[in-house]
Amino acid sequence: MLVERATWSVDAPEQRLAGQLIAAPGFVWFRFWFAEGEQLIEKYFDPQRKAVGYYMPISTTWRRRDTYWSATNLYLGLWLDVEGHMTVLNE
Repeated sequence: MLVERATWSVDAPEQRLAGQLIAAPGFVWFRFWFAEGEQLIEKYFDPQRKAVGYYMPISTTWRRRDTYWSATNLYLGLWLDVEGHMTVLNE
C-alpha cells in the first residue's frame, strides 16, 4: 500500500464534493493506493482532524512506473460521508 498525505495551505481555495466542504485552509487529505484489488480511497479531515468523508474514484487499473503510480480517472466516483450516506457522483 502507498499512502499520500497533503495539508491545505492557508491560502487554498475551498473545494466541495457532493455539497460537503472537503478542502480549505488546514484541511488534511490522505490517498490510499491498495495493491490488492488495485483500489484508490481518499479520506478527508477538517482542521480539527475530524473525518469529513471518503471519496472512491472509479478508475482504470493503476500502474507503477519507476518512482510514481498513476491511474486514469473514469469520471464516476462514490462519496461516503461520516454518517454513512453514499452518493454516486457524475452518473
